[in-house]
Amino acid sequence: MTLEKLRGAEIRQHRYIYTLKDGRIRAFTNRPPSQPPKGGSWDPIPDLGKDAVSWGHRALDQLTGGLHAGSFVALEVEPDVPSAYLDGLRIGLISNFATLGRGVAYVPGRKSSVENVYEWLGTYLPSGVFDQNVRVFESSPLGSLEGSPNALHMEGSNVDTDLKWSNVEYRLPNSKHPFLSFLAFDTLESVYGEGVLEQMTGHLTAVRRARDILMGHVSPMTKSTQKLANLAHVHLKVQNVNGAILLFGQKPYTELYNLSFSYETGAPSAVLTPIV
Repeated sequence: MTLEKLRGAEIRQHRYIYTLKDGRIRAFTNRPPSQPPKGGSWDPIPDLGKDAVSWGHRALDQLTGGLHAGSFVALEVEPDVPSAYLDGLRIGLISNFATLGRGVAYVPGRKSSVENVYEWLGTYLPSGVFDQNVRVFESSPLGSLEGSPNALHMEGSNVDTDLKWSNVEYRLPNSKHPFLSFLAFDTLESVYGEGVLEQMTGHLTAVRRARDILMGHVSPMTKSTQKLANLAHVHLKVQNVNGAILLFGQKPYTELYNLSFSYETGAPSAVLTPIV
């Protein structure tokens, strides 16, 4: 929907994404989502079946059927999507795994540290859950041993060695399977080079053999995007179109949705509104 001229009023947004859901026109503005102060203990979503666990967002579970044991997922987020949307998705994902006692091995974007991750995640988790079930990969000099007990080191010479899955399992002795391997490929490519995915055969094989779940956070800017999408069982895309944040599935192929978040419990819960 395009507004060319509105008499007597200033037009600040000329183009709108809109939906006719429920028989009425509803337009989506380009204002960022209102987010309450961080907090609100995570209320975990139970497994969807014997071999399927939750995204931490019921709307995504309904869209994809959940996360199946041994599966690979490509979460492709365009660079102009505000960080609040990615934060909402990953808070739900990691919090649900960790709160249910499952292990999470996380390579954060932009080479973030354990402290950075705990800052946006820790307030949603019960006491002790982060320390027990979450490990964060940090880029560190060769041979460095210092750092948080929650840190796993990426020395930068061999990605399969640094991300060795048996080491992750050893560092999460009290966590249950399926584990989540959540990898930001902007960080992996900056540490190991653009061909990092081809160097991760051991990691991919080990995750699948253990019937754990691998989720790759990619963008149109990362060189690994198309190759991961080819391997993935699920491929979701998140885009910014005229200020509205849209989500749709490439695998499985789905209709187009507006993505927003509800904070009724204090923690983010994805809301998908179909564009019809």
